[in-house]
Formats: sequence, C-alpha cells, structure tokens
Amino acid sequence: MPFGVAGNTVVSVYEIPPLKSAYPYHYHHKNEETFYIISGKGVLKTPSGERTVEAGELLFFPTGAEGAHKLTNCSETENLTYIDFDAVHDVDIAVYPDSDKIGVWGMASTRFFRSRVMLMTMTENKNYA
Repeated sequence: MPFGVAGNTVVSVYEIPPLKSAYPYHYHHKNEETFYIISGKGVLKTPSGERTVEAGELLFFPTGAEGAHKLTNCSETENLTYIDFDAVHDVDIAVYPDSDKIGVWGMASTRFFRSRVMLMTMTENKNYA
C-alpha cells in the first residue's frame, strides 16, 4: 500500500470521555465530515433531533446548516471512540449556533469570533460538556 500526504483529507481518531462531547454543536461551510464509531455509545444531535449511535455506525455530515452535529458520549464509565474523516480546504468557516460563535479554520491558525465580533483564540482542544 502506498504512503503519502493527502492534501485535502484529514483522518483522526477521537476518544470522548464519559458524559462529554468532542466539540459543541456546529456545521461547516466548506468541510464535510464522516464519522465511523469504533466503540462506545453516544447521542448524536442534528437538525432532525437527537438519536443514539453505537459501534459500527457510519455518519456523514454535509456542509451547511443541514450538516450541523454534536456527538456526546452518554456512558458514565467508558470512552466513545470514533474515526473522523474530514475533507478540508485552505479556509473553512464553522458556525456554532448554540453559542453564538463563528470559527475560522485555516492552515496556519484557528480563530473564534462571537457574532458581536469579540475575538477568542483557541489554544487547545477542550472537551465540551
């Protein structure tokens, strides 16, 4: 199998601690995301509502508001582990409807703006309740 660099794809493995979420409810303007649940059980929030997801499920999130999502680990004792396949672009804008923020994602930096234009810099990946 050949090895190389994928210019427009990022693949990551995430472990969400019990009763936490990897990211707040959000959607992207340019980047599509696909999750494959490896282990654990969670609650997926989308514009259609909430539903339980578990190991073996493949979840696709298109760009735009219809692709909004938040994955929360519903276990009190075990991690939820998933693979995140992302199509990426030089610049992407993520909208966080529940917290009134907009994230600007780029190759060199990440910035968050409140809709009232208050700048916040993301310095580390945090688990969101």
